[in-house]
Amino acid sequence: MEAFRDWQTIIGDRIFTIFSANDLVDAAFELSLRLHHPLHDCIYLALAQAQESAIATCDSVLARKAREIGLAVELITA
Repeated sequence: MEAFRDWQTIIGDRIFTIFSANDLVDAAFELSLRLHHPLHDCIYLALAQAQESAIATCDSVLARKAREIGLAVELITA
């Protein structure tokens, strides 16, 4: 219960925002087809587009494809 209360506090303080993947599926599916990339990754790309934000990833293929659609990318390396 303590962990759940901590999570509620984080959400309540707007440290994180929860978005519905259902709202992003259409755009993500189009990106998946266009980029020849898995749908689950394209949901993140669709969210970044909708929020006009950058993404951070350690996946160089995803980073390249995100740049192809005009997203700012921070490629994280070890």
